[in-house]
Amino acid sequence: MKQEVVLQIRNGRWERLELGMNFKEPEDQNKGKPILSDFLDDESMAKIIQDFLNEIPHRIETIESHFDSGNKEQLCRIVHQLKGAGSGYGFKIITTNAQALEKKIRLAEDAWQKTAIKARENLVAILYRVYAGRNISGQA
Repeated sequence: MKQEVVLQIRNGRWERLELGMNFKEPEDQNKGKPILSDFLDDESMAKIIQDFLNEIPHRIETIESHFDSGNKEQLCRIVHQLKGAGSGYGFKIITTNAQALEKKIRLAEDAWQKTAIKARENLVAILYRVYAGRNISGQA
């Protein structure tokens, strides 16, 4: 059974509500405006972009889980998928940041988490900003 994750803004901060636990993302994730798809005005893309946006909370959770558990192989898989999907859905910034994280993960050996932490934080921050734009005209 898939567990539902609810993201919302309270007091100007993102919170993830899950099984009674409150989660607040790193400080820098509230900086910047929501990121919108380059295909915002393309009606033929609206449904698939919305489907992509609806998966973002799960993708963030998966990235964080694999990173924290040290599961380098699975983390690389999800980041590689995001790298390929980002531009296809009109979010080049996802592709750029996913590529940077993937490179850090693949090039580093034993201390890959230390090497990749900032790149992971950047990608997650971008994903939150993309998710924040999901209800803005054309993406709802």
